[in-house]
Amino acid sequence: MAISTQLLFERMCQVMAQGASNPNFQTAYFQCLAIGLQDIASRTGKSISVPSDLSQDMDADPKYTPVIESGISFYLADMGYKNDDVTEKIRGRYYDQLRTAQMLYQKDQGMVGKLGDLTE
Repeated sequence: MAISTQLLFERMCQVMAQGASNPNFQTAYFQCLAIGLQDIASRTGKSISVPSDLSQDMDADPKYTPVIESGISFYLADMGYKNDDVTEKIRGRYYDQLRTAQMLYQKDQGMVGKLGDLTE
């Protein structure tokens, strides 16, 4: 399973009212994607490699799409790109999605032998 970088970019173009051919927006998109994926890795332990261009898909379960999308949206708004939502609203949604991603990752990993497991 993979997440389409191209489809996510097109969605961000719509949300931020930007043209897909805008090279500055595409650069900002990849910068924000990298920061968002770094946030996910630091909060959950789930490492997702940053694609180098729009034709590469991210090797991640589609259930992580909302948190990745929220992260890109949050960081693009922080960079000053237009968004209909208020920045505080975006920030709250993003941090909620990060908590959800952390829960999803923990479910995937299972907890057998991880809490209260003493070694000799």
